[in-house]
Amino acid sequence: PRTVPAGEYAIESLSHLQLNETLKAKFILAKDVRQVLSYVARGEVEAGFVYKSDMESAAAKGAKIIEDIPRENHKPIEYFLSAIAGSKQQDKAKKLLSYFEGPKAAVIWKKFGFRTPSEKAATAVEPTPFKGKVSAPN
Repeated sequence: PRTVPAGEYAIESLSHLQLNETLKAKFILAKDVRQVLSYVARGEVEAGFVYKSDMESAAAKGAKIIEDIPRENHKPIEYFLSAIAGSKQQDKAKKLLSYFEGPKAAVIWKKFGFRTPSEKAATAVEPTPFKGKVSAPN
């Protein structure tokens, strides 16, 4: 779990609830969130920790969210984008950054459960790509 961010957030959340040591022996590790979703969707595991935004993927078919993990249970989840200094394509990089901060991208950010860059700056709150537990269908 400590090799990928989702695993770190899961451990932090379980530790916050004082469940990490109790459940550690039952952990089944996966290489990434998509693999976790696949295990859950096929019924190979009872539950997994994934990002809410990944629940829109084909890998999530057959899985459902059973609980959102409160943000205060783990460190903030953030994604960063920047132009590389010295790049020969600074103009394109600046256009891309501008697009991600603009109104068209805001619709996409919202659709997948994220706050927009301007919302984060204006409200000084954590971003919302939650991870949630999922369970196999009944």
